[in-house]
Amino acid sequence: MLVVEAHTLPAAILDACEPCREAPRRPRGTWERAELDAAARWALLRKNRMKQAIRWPKLASAERAPHVAPLVARFESSEPPTSLLEPAVEATWMWLETEKAATPSDAAEQIVDLWASVDVAVAVASLVALVASADRGPARMEAPRRLRAHLSCVDERAWAEARSVAARLREGASPETASLLAYLFPEDDLSNALARKVKKLTGYHHLLALSVTDPVLLASLVKKGDNGWGTSKMQGAIAAWAAATMGSKAGPVLDVLAERWPDNVAAERAWLATEP
Repeated sequence: MLVVEAHTLPAAILDACEPCREAPRRPRGTWERAELDAAARWALLRKNRMKQAIRWPKLASAERAPHVAPLVARFESSEPPTSLLEPAVEATWMWLETEKAATPSDAAEQIVDLWASVDVAVAVASLVALVASADRGPARMEAPRRLRAHLSCVDERAWAEARSVAARLREGASPETASLLAYLFPEDDLSNALARKVKKLTGYHHLLALSVTDPVLLASLVKKGDNGWGTSKMQGAIAAWAAATMGSKAGPVLDVLAERWPDNVAAERAWLATEP
């Protein structure tokens, strides 16, 4: 998938490149939080969520209301969970913490960290359950990007199980859900075919810009995304992804990005200038 060996890329590009199995990278801390072990992560989640959970019954829709009790019950234990709830229930937790949150936070990343540490295959199914739900709001990129980072570095058995779940979930999936799954597993090389069908870039279609490997398609996606890449903090990652997966053919993509964010393509252009 990568045309450039990851270890030969300058750190400025490699660190910005979206992780995958060929260029794995563990998720970094957000909101200035230190990296937590399982027990500390669960203690933090319990401390924050037990206060917020009081509001959950009023916030949950009729469809999601039955999910609240098992979610609250799980927080009664001081021990981290060793298994996850049904994907639809886990999706409601993410929905409550993001769609219904009163203030911005890193809840999405914290939830994904927990999911991935327990069962990354169920994590994939849970995120898909959220994305495919009718009551979700605008696309949020934090959780998918966090989960892909986890998928880049889990062991082969866990990754294979998650990949099998993704293959099953693709059957009958909406274009947005299919785009999410193609992004999470760029190794399956499905993004180019999906990108060719995109007429208007909306929602989770944006994630294709970090899994497409065709320079013409990617340049087209970047144009369709207009200024939205900056809002979703993806423009720097797109430039790095283009360099790693397209090498010398990444020029047109960098040109389009440079029209709005010249600083975000400086490292890639400097590196390409030295390549034969």
